[in-house]
Amino acid sequence: MKNLQELYNSPDRWTKDALARKMDGTRVPIDHPEAYSFYLFGGLIFTYGEHTPEFKEKIDILRNYTLNVFNEGVITYNNDVDTSFEDIQRLVKELGL
Repeated sequence: MKNLQELYNSPDRWTKDALARKMDGTRVPIDHPEAYSFYLFGGLIFTYGEHTPEFKEKIDILRNYTLNVFNEGVITYNNDVDTSFEDIQRLVKELGL
């Protein structure tokens, strides 16, 4: 994956209430070989690797944005009942993630 826009190319690639899920919906770690869908933070780790300068840059952008615009953290925003896949796509595109 080059970026989150590429990862989140369809609604089934994004999830709530879990770092990652298999295609059948089972929760799994981000690095699980069958991990298919990811929440925002997990998607960043999957796409950029957790200990890279790109990850640090992107997570800082995402954290600052969700705190300043939505007054909540990344996890809370991702899991909010009102957050839709379209919201996630818009956010990822707007922030260049």
